[in-house]
Amino acid sequence: MTIPRFRFVSCILCLSFAACGDGSHAPTKDELREIVLRSAAPEERATELFAASRNSHREVLQKLDEAAEDSRVKGVFLRIGELGSSFARTSELREALLRVREAKKPVHCYFDATDNSGYGLLAEVCDRISMPPNGLLALTGLRAQSFYLRDLLERVGVTAELLQVGRYKGAADPLTRADMAPEVRETMGALLDDLQAELSRSVQKGRSLDLAAFTHAVDEGPHTASSALAAKLIDAVGFD
Repeated sequence: MTIPRFRFVSCILCLSFAACGDGSHAPTKDELREIVLRSAAPEERATELFAASRNSHREVLQKLDEAAEDSRVKGVFLRIGELGSSFARTSELREALLRVREAKKPVHCYFDATDNSGYGLLAEVCDRISMPPNGLLALTGLRAQSFYLRDLLERVGVTAELLQVGRYKGAADPLTRADMAPEVRETMGALLDDLQAELSRSVQKGRSLDLAAFTHAVDEGPHTASSALAAKLIDAVGFD
């Protein structure tokens, strides 16, 4: 049964000196470091009046590197949400978490709901992945959606006049075309193929799945906790 294992994790979180929030306190003894990423971290910390204070992407990377280097930190507990299309930041997070693993420190990951980007990160860097019974794993493969407004603008008597040079330049297309240009479709398809291949590589490597198993998991997505466990996409179902 998995319940005792999750109780053990909960006890560690309650009794250890977990560094969470803004990380303002200094660790004193052996510690399980908690990192919370409910969504992709902003590039810079918010400066607007009354804006919610969140660690910036750079600060999150710094905290992970501190966890890898600090001998008092014995492991990382990562809570993650949906990371959206922040693929470059996700790649940097992957590298930072792998440095924690290279320091012989386990990384236990937990999510209530996550998407393609979030799960691609978890699959490769986590020693253990868990989710609650009512959680959602939206591993559905990648897609892109574009909107073209020329016909709508014509109906209200507006014509967009924009200068665009080059076959593969499509910035003006949403206002000047009614459909996707072949060149834009070509580049968009190549980008999606590349990102999908990276997602496939991460999941296959981290979860020891072959291509057929990964493809089936994507085709059957999104996943409930029970179906994710059956597909070997996670290690356990339970509460943190």
